[in-house]
Parts: sequence; structure tokens; C-alpha cells
Amino acid sequence: SRKNSSLCMWFHSFFLLCICCCQNFILKT
Repeated sequence: SRKNSSLCMWFHSFFLLCICCCQNFILKT
């Protein structure tokens, strides 16, 4: 359960990072 929660947190952080990168890419073009 604890391991699953940690994985979820990591995935959420990765997802937010992707969104930030996508927004920066969209703003540059």
C-alpha cells in the first residue's frame, strides 16, 4: 500500500513535469 502510494506520487510529479514542458513548448512556437 505504501509502495503503491509512492509510485502514484512519482507518476503525478512526472505528469506535472510533462505538462510544464508542453506548455513551454507551446508558448515558444
